[in-house]
Amino acid sequence: MTIRGDVRLRPFRFRTGGGLAAVCFSLTTHLCFAYEIGNHADITQRALEISKLKTDSGKLARLGLRQLDVASPLQVFPRAASGAEIPVCYSTPPLAPEKYQILQLFRHGACYEDDIENGVRVFSHFYDPKNGGIGLSPPALPQQPPSYTWALSGTGATAQTGVNHFSYQDARNSFYKAVTDSSRAERNRQWGLTFQSLGHVMHHLQDMAQPQHVRQDSHCDSALCFAAGQYNPSSYEKLMITPTFVQIVRALAQTATTPILFGLPKEFWNATGTENLNTYASSSQGIAAYSSTNFVSAGTDFRISTAGGAVQAPGHNYPIPTSVPTEVTDIGALTGYTNADAPLRLKTVCPDLAKCRVEFWGSTNQPNTRKSSTSIFGQDLKVVGATVVGYPNQFSQNAFTHAATASDLVPLTTRYSAGLIDYFFRGEMQVRTPAEGIYGLIDGGDPASNCKDACGFKKIKLRVTNTTQPISGTPQNFTGGAITAVVKFSRNTCFTSDFASDPGSLYPLNASCFAYANGEPFEEQVMADPLPLSFSLAAGAEASLTFNFTSSIPINAWNVKLQVVYRGQIGQEPDGVAVHTLRLSTPTPLRYTNEYDYLLINQRLYTRAEVNANQTLLSQVVPASCVTGAASSRTLVASCFNPQTISTSWNGANSATLANLTALPTNSHALFVYLADYFGTVNASLPGPNGTSVAVALDVRDIIARNSDNALVSDLMLAWRNLQAWRVYSRYYLASVDQTPPTLAVSNQRPAFPTATPVKLTSVNF
Repeated sequence: MTIRGDVRLRPFRFRTGGGLAAVCFSLTTHLCFAYEIGNHADITQRALEISKLKTDSGKLARLGLRQLDVASPLQVFPRAASGAEIPVCYSTPPLAPEKYQILQLFRHGACYEDDIENGVRVFSHFYDPKNGGIGLSPPALPQQPPSYTWALSGTGATAQTGVNHFSYQDARNSFYKAVTDSSRAERNRQWGLTFQSLGHVMHHLQDMAQPQHVRQDSHCDSALCFAAGQYNPSSYEKLMITPTFVQIVRALAQTATTPILFGLPKEFWNATGTENLNTYASSSQGIAAYSSTNFVSAGTDFRISTAGGAVQAPGHNYPIPTSVPTEVTDIGALTGYTNADAPLRLKTVCPDLAKCRVEFWGSTNQPNTRKSSTSIFGQDLKVVGATVVGYPNQFSQNAFTHAATASDLVPLTTRYSAGLIDYFFRGEMQVRTPAEGIYGLIDGGDPASNCKDACGFKKIKLRVTNTTQPISGTPQNFTGGAITAVVKFSRNTCFTSDFASDPGSLYPLNASCFAYANGEPFEEQVMADPLPLSFSLAAGAEASLTFNFTSSIPINAWNVKLQVVYRGQIGQEPDGVAVHTLRLSTPTPLRYTNEYDYLLINQRLYTRAEVNANQTLLSQVVPASCVTGAASSRTLVASCFNPQTISTSWNGANSATLANLTALPTNSHALFVYLADYFGTVNASLPGPNGTSVAVALDVRDIIARNSDNALVSDLMLAWRNLQAWRVYSRYYLASVDQTPPTLAVSNQRPAFPTATPVKLTSVNF
């Protein structure tokens, strides 16, 4: 907020009559702010620092962002236009008009909730949890929306407030779009709106930590109010903009450590279950409820009854003042002045500081606190002009009572603000492979699956667990929502269907094949077809899901991320969003080759003709029953080691057959292409010699951009008989006692396959 005028504080302040509100709220500048905008930015920054967006080392990555610091200049987003730049709103200057750090977006939203639309939004910054939950009720103007209604849903707009486009619900919608929208530019814009809107909402929680905003205490410091005789500035707010208190507020916010969460967004304001509070609210029952019942303000201060005792302000049952002051301090001790160096104004009223007293009053539940004060100033200034102010106004607010209020409420509202961030992003899931052990499988020999750009994976299987943590013992079940899958990826523009052009022994890494835009991999996405169900998943429970894609996940994808997105009821909240992002492998090729036209003898591979022509080799053949003839004229038995057509299959980790090929001729190959966890292995089984089954643990390949610096890295493929391959399972005859597999160099001494085109599989059952 921008506040002008005299910032000197007087322990006693007077108020004018009931016409103030009507005049104040017909204006559009310098109205009713709770904290200086820099205060809001500093409180918001600390809230972000203690939230899971900062403290959970994997949170941003699970949301689909880069796991960088919230103040990193390497992860920036645009912000929505909302007025001229205000330097104090940013921790450091923005990199460019479209490049704001996550921290800067939160700070910006917290600042501009007071600034945009000529300050009219402040009409919605009030909420009284004691009197039916009303917002501001200025005379001669319509009822204004309560803070939580405006901040959470954006409803209740009036001619005074304008329309709210930065509500909690707006943030929810933006969050969902930031994950699911088809355009990367739009996704980035929606991320900016998500963080910016949350800053706006957090501003409201911070306003609830200024007692005037929760006790129907209007205040105005506009020059027009002054001209109308209705000048009524807030000493609390004027104090907050002084350099000393800017630092104090910042330091107080830094003492906040633990976020406070509730079951519903509105409970951050008031979790007591009533809009007519008639008791003290605890600090865990909502920031507005706590502020309203535990603190007084200038216009709702304690009063002195005609009987001489201290009582509550009219219409405010709480807080109840102590029967006598609980602290009496002389002016010298309180201010640090001596009679010699005291300001003239102070010496005029109190020539001997040691003989002037300030009495501080606590409340019945917090007696040793400075809720209000009475002093020599109240006695000497009780007549102002011709107006008798009288006893009811002897209690006053000053820098010392304000400091005490801030010392309690600033750390608390920081914890509430952090809790709102954690609540908003609380939805958590764990995603893992299905029982088959892979997320996707296609036939690399099928032209309908292996063509560049247009072909690829049309089905993803997975298991998902609701891992959202309970709030105060209440489980956060998913109930009746919608769940979908989104796959984000970049394209290898040099891809060929036999994988020959992928980085590896035959084709070294060529960075020009992997497009970058503005320093980051060019990213596209495809979204699964809607599931025809109303999805529910209890906290801790797991579900197996299959997602189909009308638009394929390209076989030439790299930098692949799988996101599972749920939107619907989470716990008590009707409309929540949960996102889990998982790094997947680049589509990984496994070649299965029929090389039964070769015999392995003592780490060398030979054709049947080569063995028959070499008596030394024939003498080493195992089993000996496959060799016939005299010592100098041995030959292979006609029935042994003949080239043969074989069948092959892929059996998943659950032993189910996922793909099969009934006839793979000699000197040919099949190609299975799969998607798996990048940080895992694939357990499967493939057919071995003589009808056996061989268990395999397959690792995965990737070409990715590292989150820390975007450097392009690649797992390089190997060359197998002039074919590019990640892993090869080759079938050839073991014809000697030494059955250790040959080295790659030995394997590649065989001639290239007659064709690079794989044999099409008979069926894929994934």
